[in-house]
Amino acid sequence: MKRVLLFGGGATLVLVALVAIGLRVPAIQDFLLERGVTSVIAAEPIDLTDPDSMTLIFCGTGGPFPDPDRAGPCTLVAAGGRVFLIDSGSGGPQRLQQLRIPMGDIEGVLYTHLHSDHISGLGDLALNSWAGGRKEPLTLYGPPGVEGLASGTFDAFAVDSKSRIDHHGEDIFAPQAQAISATSFVVPSRDETVTVIEEGDLKITAFKVDHVPLENAYGYRIDFKDRSVVFSGDTVRDQNMVRFGSDADVMVHEVMGMTNINTFIG
Repeated sequence: MKRVLLFGGGATLVLVALVAIGLRVPAIQDFLLERGVTSVIAAEPIDLTDPDSMTLIFCGTGGPFPDPDRAGPCTLVAAGGRVFLIDSGSGGPQRLQQLRIPMGDIEGVLYTHLHSDHISGLGDLALNSWAGGRKEPLTLYGPPGVEGLASGTFDAFAVDSKSRIDHHGEDIFAPQAQAISATSFVVPSRDETVTVIEEGDLKITAFKVDHVPLENAYGYRIDFKDRSVVFSGDTVRDQNMVRFGSDADVMVHEVMGMTNINTFIG
């Protein structure tokens, strides 16, 4: 019995050694990465390309305080094959992968405002949508400051991005897609809107909401054909949500759970 156990232990050591050596071979690393991208990021993907559909997926409903059960603020909207996120809270990209969302389809993020819990997942989103097949720069839309968010995130991940291309090749990480672009805008007053995107049957507009002390905090309305969804961003009971959302099919209104706040601050 001892000989059998020793033999089994020796075989295990040999197997471990072979795996360790194999992981140092670039071709094997590339093979494992490709398998990982296929099986984790895009396996059995949800089809978001239907030119006639509008899809809403919650990828994060948490807030600024730690919550093991919720990712940070993040909602996916797909309309006619165009895919956007409303905010990119921490953990949102991981939730999307768990839901088998084809990450490479995400083309941009609409930021309601630039508080930390709404932007903290941007680095993961940029990397995983790039690895998932995105071929164009990720575009950020939002209030002034979004340019700095884009450039700062790009700079912070510059070493990582270069190493991805150098190690795994341009077929997997398209060089032109590593960039993060930004389009900032100011909504002039509470009585006005700004058209962010208007192409074909898709129209995205922004309006001001009350989130003091921020001057530029926005809600969004997305219209596609005969369907519409309105997002509040962080706000209070705000008349603008009534004004711009009264005839919407769906309203997504963020709230803050006082139980979580009281638990966090003790």
